[in-house]
Amino acid sequence: MEPKIAKNDVEIIRFNEQYEKVKSRFYFFLASPPVTGGDLVYLQHIRLLREVGVDARIMYLPNESFGAILQDFPDDIPINMLNENLKLTPIDLVIVGESQGPFYRDMRHWMDDFYSDRPKFIVFNQAVHWTAYSFKSAQDFNQFRFAGLFCASQYIMQYMQDTLKMDLDTVFKVKKVIAPATIIPETILALPDSSARMQQKRKPKCKVSFIYNNRKRPRETGSLPFLFLSMYPEYADKVEFVKIHNSKHYDTLKTMRESDIFIVSGFMDSHNLPAVEAMVCGCHVLGYTGLTMEMPYFNDTNGWWFKEEGQLRKHVHLLKQAIDLYYATEPEQVALRLSLLENGKRTASELFSANSPNTQVVEAYREVWETVVQPDYDLDAVFAWHETGRFQSA
Repeated sequence: MEPKIAKNDVEIIRFNEQYEKVKSRFYFFLASPPVTGGDLVYLQHIRLLREVGVDARIMYLPNESFGAILQDFPDDIPINMLNENLKLTPIDLVIVGESQGPFYRDMRHWMDDFYSDRPKFIVFNQAVHWTAYSFKSAQDFNQFRFAGLFCASQYIMQYMQDTLKMDLDTVFKVKKVIAPATIIPETILALPDSSARMQQKRKPKCKVSFIYNNRKRPRETGSLPFLFLSMYPEYADKVEFVKIHNSKHYDTLKTMRESDIFIVSGFMDSHNLPAVEAMVCGCHVLGYTGLTMEMPYFNDTNGWWFKEEGQLRKHVHLLKQAIDLYYATEPEQVALRLSLLENGKRTASELFSANSPNTQVVEAYREVWETVVQPDYDLDAVFAWHETGRFQSA
């Protein structure tokens, strides 16, 4: 099916014979088909908003270099072309990513100050290391005025403030963390995890898995098993290495659940989802956080982290200690490992589960709307409505 090309219309909600309101429109800006991880998160947010009656759409900037690619967009989400026919109103909100420089440049006349009679803008930063591609300097950025800032992790917000020197309290009316909720299928969680295997009288061979990704330290990750067995050949019958490559997500989670140790190869991350998923699956997590500053939620109680770049001998030795801990029978060592696994699950549950305050998508958008639209347009606009209204030109 072809995607639905929307008109420049608004949805009118009738409350009774004499009382009507207009739904605010939430436009998610894209300059290419949604294929990357961040774009797919956009689609997830759009669908969650539409499920509760929000008018959420894609705003697409046509790009001739991509050719005729509308068929690559989902057919269940309306698309508005960003051109002279699209009229934005003061109750509309536009969600734009951290690195979409042309948008910030061309729309700057709407962002240099915050006025109630202009459309509102939300920055959704999912990859903080690309932020500087859109702005000349921190001083330049600090002149903007936005309705809201959404970050995929607390680390992003901290990095923008401490490293990039962005004045978040002045630039943004609302700041929220919306991390991707980590949901592991029940069929995966029904499988035995490492805590069960380690307490068997005759323990199965220790399984160590890792994701091989060309963008995430491929040389170091790929050579770690070879280096380990070269340094400790006596462990050949005690450990099994599993490389996860070109694997479907479900199969990756299954491998994690069947693993006792998961090596994380984080690099220029903003969240490090594999580490969190491995924690939920019950692995002893070991490796790089991928974050360029220490954050309290990746700590020595829930994982063993590589502190220095390229120290392969240290990393191999730490892996040996993790394998020894799996085979340990002393009560203190067993308790230490069980504590690591339990703390990892607790971290993921408190910060990144579907019930965590950090993952509530609809409520974050509602808070922005209530802060920047409702005070001026309460009698004219509505955030969401459970019934479909009538449409008319904006």
